[in-house]
Amino acid sequence: MLKALPVEMPLPQIRINSTSNEWEVSIDGGNTWTNTGVMATGDKGDTGATGATGDSWISDINYSADGKNWSDTSSSESKYVKFILAKGGELVFPTQAWAKEVEAQLKTLTEQIQAFSSLISGKSFIKSITPATGTDGRNGQLITYVVAKADGTTNREQTFTIYDGAKGADGTTSAAPAIGVEYEENTGNYYWTVGGKKLTDGSGKPIRANG
Repeated sequence: MLKALPVEMPLPQIRINSTSNEWEVSIDGGNTWTNTGVMATGDKGDTGATGATGDSWISDINYSADGKNWSDTSSSESKYVKFILAKGGELVFPTQAWAKEVEAQLKTLTEQIQAFSSLISGKSFIKSITPATGTDGRNGQLITYVVAKADGTTNREQTFTIYDGAKGADGTTSAAPAIGVEYEENTGNYYWTVGGKKLTDGSGKPIRANG
């Protein structure tokens, strides 16, 4: 007949010694450990057989300088590379040569925009020309213009009006207005004149002919 173990008796504990790699056992709750002399791991087994080589997912690689004509030879001019997939389909990617070309194009475009901004900055541009009638009944043309800024925006619209010449003494002929330009030496600008007098805008300032 088996005899029951005392209730207070602790269960055996086991562990692997980190130094000897052997199993150890404790019957006092882990206070002391006894080496069993049994290794926890066996000797290294033989190398297994080499596995089969898997199939490649790429069947071919092509290169192109324009994205239209392809070759299996890469060069410094190749701007695109195309991977032909083994199971159908293809993937196309740009190369470093493509990136450098785009960078050069963007640089040129930026320089052109800056040059254009300098060209139009401070220049006057006519927006519209519409018929107008003066308080004395004379017909004329209302000219609306704006002055461009370096950033491409414009200031508020400004206007001036050129009227037909006054009727002649006999009421049948009219004197055509003499339109010209006048150079002002102290400013270095040319100004529009009608009948020898400078044209002015709505604020009374003379209108430059040279922008």
